[in-house]
Amino acid sequence: MQTVKVLSSAHAESPEAYTNAAEQIPYLELARYPNNHRLKRVTFTGKVVQLIERGNITSLRVNVTKDRSVWNDTIYVNYVRTRDEERILENDLITLWGVSKGLYTYDSTMRTVVTIPEVDARFITNHGKET
Repeated sequence: MQTVKVLSSAHAESPEAYTNAAEQIPYLELARYPNNHRLKRVTFTGKVVQLIERGNITSLRVNVTKDRSVWNDTIYVNYVRTRDEERILENDLITLWGVSKGLYTYDSTMRTVVTIPEVDARFITNHGKET
């Protein structure tokens, strides 16, 4: 297992204070009642299934529910990393802390419309590849 490194952008509040205030909201609760949790601090652990990088801005699709050896239940994550932070890669296991933004809708590669919960991550811990 890799050494765990906290990835974060510079903010006034300490990472410990921020992460301690985050709630673990079950995926189905967040997906079914997104407005009830909008702008709440949340935390999720999951597997990165897709990422898009534009400079230091990273968009991730992260599956946050593990059922035996399969990860399901996708959230859309926005993250701004600093120049010195390690990159997050597909299949990395991460823990993130951020703010629930409601729902995010996009067109999939299969030409269908997909709507999933969205989180603006402030801190991410990268646990490396799942073994």
